[in-house]
Amino acid sequence: MTDQFCIPTALAPYGRLPCWVVWRMETVKGKPTKVPYQPDHPTWKAKSDEPSTWGDLDTALEVAETDGFDGIGLELANGEIGAFDIDHCRDQDTGDIHYKVTELVERTNSYTEVTPSGTGLRIIGIYCGQLEAGIKRPLPGANGVSIEVYPASERYITVTGDHLEGTPETLSDITDVMDNVVEELANEKSKAAKTAADEPPVAEDIVHWWGQWRVWSGALVRPVLKC
Repeated sequence: MTDQFCIPTALAPYGRLPCWVVWRMETVKGKPTKVPYQPDHPTWKAKSDEPSTWGDLDTALEVAETDGFDGIGLELANGEIGAFDIDHCRDQDTGDIHYKVTELVERTNSYTEVTPSGTGLRIIGIYCGQLEAGIKRPLPGANGVSIEVYPASERYITVTGDHLEGTPETLSDITDVMDNVVEELANEKSKAAKTAADEPPVAEDIVHWWGQWRVWSGALVRPVLKC
């Protein structure tokens, strides 16, 4: 273990398992992206659906420091760990956290850490459900805050070890909470879609369609006038 990359006690039992990667911030398609690489072959990229590209924790830590990577990550596809990734919810200077996110942290009651940006949180816990694709949604009631839910998904999460004070230093079973949150987000999305469909057209829409009607009607009338 190094001073630069701190591993939380909560994840220490997974240290010897080949489920770790290293990552470096790179620009991909014009967007900053945390690109994962293989601990055993640092010049080769890792893949979340190919366990052969992962390594153990000690190797990941050594490579991250000696080869100038930005951090280490944990693959979730083994099907035992799930995570909530919440962006833009924390003030980097004051440490203040949006109250809606605090409610979720208290609800899960599991190990939580600050993400590499300093403005997000990651809640990590035991997930005993099926391997599923993650989802990303706006967090209801928290303007500008987005939440990604990864129930044992084929993806990796960054690990900083920057433990959020006041949260457990162990992993709790978050299966029920995670499944419930996924359902709640799906219901919220359906409700928002229905509300949008039921809303009457706004003035801009009416002007737009009036202009279109004039174009269409003019195209039909002009040939008649020429006769």
